[in-house]
Order: sequence, then C-alpha cells, then structure tokens
Amino acid sequence: MASASGLLQTARDYLGMIKFSHSIFALPFAGIGIVEVLSWEGFSVPEIPVLVHRILACLVCMVSLRSAAMGFNRIVDRHFDAANPRTATREIPSGKIPLSSAILFTSIALIIFILAAFSMGMLVGWLSFAAIAFVLGYSWTKRFTYLCHFFLGLAIGLVPSAVWIAFSGTLDWIAVYWSLGLALYIAGFDIIYSCQDAQFDRSRGLHSLPARLGVANALWMARLSHVLALAC
Repeated sequence: MASASGLLQTARDYLGMIKFSHSIFALPFAGIGIVEVLSWEGFSVPEIPVLVHRILACLVCMVSLRSAAMGFNRIVDRHFDAANPRTATREIPSGKIPLSSAILFTSIALIIFILAAFSMGMLVGWLSFAAIAFVLGYSWTKRFTYLCHFFLGLAIGLVPSAVWIAFSGTLDWIAVYWSLGLALYIAGFDIIYSCQDAQFDRSRGLHSLPARLGVANALWMARLSHVLALAC
C-alpha cells in the first residue's frame, strides 16, 4: 500500500508534468471572456443556477484541456526532452512518470473536457473536438513550421471566443479581437521562452524563430508580437 508521502510525491510529479501552477495564471483569460460576454448588450443573463454551471463548466474545460495538452506535449516530445539537458529531468524522460501512466492521465483529462463541454449543450460539445484537434496539434508544429509560436498563441487565444460561444451560442467580433490579442501576447512570450533552446532546436532540425533567425532577431519578433497584441 502506497504511503501518504509517496502519494503526495506522485501528485506533485503529475502537477509538475502539466505545470498546473500555470493554469492558475491562465484563469484570468477565461475570466475576461466571461465578463465580456456577460456585459454584452445582446446577451440575456440566465438564471443563477444556469449561470453558475456555465462558469464552473468553462473553468473545468479550460483546466482539463490545458492539462491534456501539456500531457500530450510531454508524451510526443519525450525523446527530444531526454536529449536536451534543460528538459532531461522532466517527469517522463527521468522515469518519474511511466509513459503508459502519462497516456492514461491525458486520456482522462480529455474525457473530463468533453463531458464538461457537452454539459453546456450539443453545440459546445461538438465544437470541443475541434478544440482538441487544434490544441493537441500544436505539439507537432515545431516539426514543420517556424510559426509554431503563433500556433500556440492561437490555441490559447481560443479561450475568450470559446467562452463566448459557451455562454451565448454565437460569436461576436469583440471575442475574436480578444482572442487575436491573446494569441499575439502568448506567441511573443513563447518566442522568448524558445530562445533558451535555439541551439538545441537547430541541431535537431526542430523549427522555431530563434533557431531560424537567431536570438536577437527573434526577440525583435517577440516585441513586434506584443506591440500588435496591445493594438488589439
């Protein structure tokens, strides 16, 4: 029987694999979408129980899909992570979490996401599969495009638009602008983050702007992305 300390360490390993603490910082993105749609003049605020359910379901969707995306990324990139000194100590390459367990965890997170989405209606439920394809697809983009940072930005930038659809069943331009601004904001930070792996990416044939343009030029691209985000 596993000890309490062993279970606690296992929980820490899984939370570390998906960078769960980052989910807390991502919650405001969903919150902004909720506030915007509730203040939209064309939106009729539902009864309190329905409203509370929508808010909680949106938060569950965001956390579960992000967890699945992080787990999937760690699974498909495990060989690159093992070869990179910076990431060799991550949970899968270091053996802290078996590959089969990571796959099971990711699958459960996806099931939770789908169930939470369908609890908000058939439209949201069916659209959840498109969201899954888009968000999980990011993990493959470094293999074929230098614009992978913007794909990640779009994947996270879907949040305001997704929340808008979940609450109203429609999509307004204001949500699209919020999504575009968030996408550019995230892309800029991902470019900066990727600078630390520029040499490794180049040696492994992985695509990133720092690997393609050099760190200095890539940082200018990050600045431009953030300026454009402010414009949105």
